[in-house]
Amino acid sequence: MAGYARTRASAAVSRTSYAHRTYASLFHQITTGAFAEGNPLSSENELTSLSGISRPVACQALERLREDDLIGSRRGSGSSVKRRC
Repeated sequence: MAGYARTRASAAVSRTSYAHRTYASLFHQITTGAFAEGNPLSSENELTSLSGISRPVACQALERLREDDLIGSRRGSGSSVKRRC
């Protein structure tokens, strides 16, 4: 049972670090102008395919960008850049 808990904890840490890397990459692209204000971001499914990450990782990264008020999301329309720093 201890091995299972350790494996599960490792998976959570890995998912967090992948989410942080994905966030950092998107943050950089937004702040440097690679994604212009108002432009749509890739969908969660596209992010998973392009980056080789899982959907929960993509969700975490996008949620953090929303919390930082860099992107806005609408159900069915995806996410778009709100402003650049």
